Amino acid sequence: MLSLKQLEKYIHGALRIWEEDGWFRFSRFTENQDKILDTRGAEFRKLASAGMRLEFTTLGGNIEFSYRSIKANGGPNQYFSVEITENGLPVYNQYTNELPRSGQIVYKIPQKATPVHIAIYFPSLATFDIKDVKLPEDISPVSKDLKLLALGDSITQGAVSIHPNHTYANLLADRLNAELINQGVGGEVFYKEVLENIPFSPDVITVAYGVNDHSEGLLNSPRTEEYLEKLYELYPDKPIFVLLPIWSEYGTEKKKGFTLEDGRIFLQKATERFPNMTAINCYSFVPHLPEFYWDDINCHPNDLGFIYYEKHLAKPIMEALFKK
Repeated sequence: MLSLKQLEKYIHGALRIWEEDGWFRFSRFTENQDKILDTRGAEFRKLASAGMRLEFTTLGGNIEFSYRSIKANGGPNQYFSVEITENGLPVYNQYTNELPRSGQIVYKIPQKATPVHIAIYFPSLATFDIKDVKLPEDISPVSKDLKLLALGDSITQGAVSIHPNHTYANLLADRLNAELINQGVGGEVFYKEVLENIPFSPDVITVAYGVNDHSEGLLNSPRTEEYLEKLYELYPDKPIFVLLPIWSEYGTEKKKGFTLEDGRIFLQKATERFPNMTAINCYSFVPHLPEFYWDDINCHPNDLGFIYYEKHLAKPIMEALFKK
């Protein structure tokens, strides 16, 4: 069995890793961010293991570990999903909507002539503590080309994807071969107090709030501008992509006199003040059809919707990052 120190080099997506009562635990946030999120009623949503994974290369062998998990989202749904991929192709998925949950992950990787890239994606909407970890003896850590910080609400967190590797943040990170820290939290808004110098120096940042701000009637407000100002202060030389909200069925409703489209225009103009920020209009990225969404109000993409979202999002980001 691997110790926590031995395992650390294969864990991706966590800012903090520690052992407690024999369990290995992980967090996407600093201790100070934890405290701030607690004051905002996000004491459970912050615990989700969104964007985290075990990742390594191997010629084959056995994967085995115990886990425990509780709900970490703001709604009544209790989604839990763990997925294993080989060279990017899913080979194992454990899914349930019953939590709390505990059990074992057991998977045998057939022996290969050349090393395969294994990724074990943790749940996006639940906690995931592990222990008694056994991995193939020949594993090697993987290297990443970039560091990606994803800020946002429930859609960034991964609500609601049955396959965690299909969230837009994970898909984008995989396309860029980027180390991902996903700080998406369901129900969150442009709230500058949660921003701070985290122990992670991103090469690229995405910011995707707006729908919750609109529902509060505060997307077209100084709060949005103040968030962008603080983000610029923290990362003045990093490319920041501000993702204007995707289509939502209730986006035509006026909140304090503004529609969601009015909010997109406001956010676009607010972004133009900062030289390192680029606004990307995501309105048409997910088809405006119910089969691409999980919920009745067509707000949260499902797996298929996330694939379309990332496919269209990746193009302008890659053009900006890799332009000659």
